Amino acid sequence: MYSKIPPLGKLKAKMGAAAEDASVSGVMHFVAARADEGAAKVTLPDLDSFSRFLRKAPSMLPTEIMFTIVDLLRVALVDARFSGYYAEEKDHKTIAPLLAYINTLKDCPYSLRLVALQTACNLFSSPLYSQHILSCPALTEPIVQLITTSLLDDKHHNVRVAAASLSFNIAVANSKIRAEEHREGLPEGDQIELAASLLEAISVEEESPEALKGFLLAFGYLLYRMPKDGDMVDLLKSMDAQGTVLAKKKLFPDEKLIQDIGEVLLGKGLE
Repeated sequence: MYSKIPPLGKLKAKMGAAAEDASVSGVMHFVAARADEGAAKVTLPDLDSFSRFLRKAPSMLPTEIMFTIVDLLRVALVDARFSGYYAEEKDHKTIAPLLAYINTLKDCPYSLRLVALQTACNLFSSPLYSQHILSCPALTEPIVQLITTSLLDDKHHNVRVAAASLSFNIAVANSKIRAEEHREGLPEGDQIELAASLLEAISVEEESPEALKGFLLAFGYLLYRMPKDGDMVDLLKSMDAQGTVLAKKKLFPDEKLIQDIGEVLLGKGLE
């Protein structure tokens, strides 16, 4: 999880007039009190009011202010009660449109894209959320879109790493459902879109061992115990997934996952 708390005084100053909204100041107080006193001693703020603010914010605030609001949301979501509230919100009417809005920004600022990815990662602080993220199209689609547009950000290593982390969270949640319930949690189309994007990211990564490891971990969990009779196998063969992964040995000789995924999951695992 991305739990680092920014200096709240500076964050408040950057928010400008938005910081004076009672719902925003309530969440700010919650974050500060939780850090000082521990989660057990702090009650949740007025999340109905904060949700209304979040739903209006994209149409009211410039993107540089939206960054501060989403960053506040990110750090508050570390609390499982806070994220649990949004996991159970009807139609995910606050979080889903917020992520969709960020996806629509033609030149989304680096800071906003990064904090949006980190915020989506922190949704997983509540065990209630993963099922919704995998199976509710209103939530799945903007999250997958956010990932796929971020994995290939060649200018910002941190964005690629955060996109890999979010992919990993989704892949692990789906893998758990495979193991425990013997079914797929994430629709096959979304799995294929993620796998293709991760494979492309693996193929072009030349600089960051951290990003490559993240891509490989997410990719590996997507493949582990996958159905052998689906379209995923065809995709992996058509994109020469095994060759793509094993080719990274030259640039990243110390990364053991290359061998594990290339030889085992994409070799013996596809036989």
